[in-house]
Amino acid sequence: MAWIRLFTYHPHLDLRDAWSALWENAQAEIFQNNPNAKVSAIILKSWFQEILLQNNFEQKQNIALLRLRIENFKSFFTPSNFRIRHMQESDLSSVADVDFKAFGSFWHNSFDSIRFAYAQSVSATVAENELNQIIGYQLSTGNRFGAHLARLAVSPEAQGRGVASALVSHLIQNLNSNQNSNLSVNTQEDNLASLALYKKLGFSKTGEYFPVLIYNKGL
Repeated sequence: MAWIRLFTYHPHLDLRDAWSALWENAQAEIFQNNPNAKVSAIILKSWFQEILLQNNFEQKQNIALLRLRIENFKSFFTPSNFRIRHMQESDLSSVADVDFKAFGSFWHNSFDSIRFAYAQSVSATVAENELNQIIGYQLSTGNRFGAHLARLAVSPEAQGRGVASALVSHLIQNLNSNQNSNLSVNTQEDNLASLALYKKLGFSKTGEYFPVLIYNKGL
């Protein structure tokens, strides 16, 4: 899976000409290494969605934005059969493994992406079971408005045991007052389990959505 992270061009250039030139080279590089690769993008601007749709991209789903009002926050204690601690750099390989198990090939973050997010985080914690195995984690970033829960993942065998709720509760209780009163998170609009979790914790949808497009090479 390849993701288009950024597309920008000089104002004196034609938008479509700039995109066509860059996309032609990007395709050659991506598909030379893996003819069956998929290419996706999360859309923040309507003009970018329009040009991708004109270039054989199709909409896969939407990403929903949720925010927490601190007065709606519902705390959850950490069960006795696991513990939460600060993430260490030596944990990143295990964290990447948990991420892949939780999200699969389309949505998982690579080791390099997780390492980069860890370096930028204002909070990074892991949940460990009785055998000191990492079964879940969260990474959150800061911004001028507060904080953003950038990633939350729990291994499939540990799901349904309160791990995710405990990780988010621990996060909120350890952020500063500005960050925890302005905490946001994104999740797939059709991920009902994730939406139910965040609702339980006190998050609510903002009404903002970001389309996810995927390139259909066969068109």
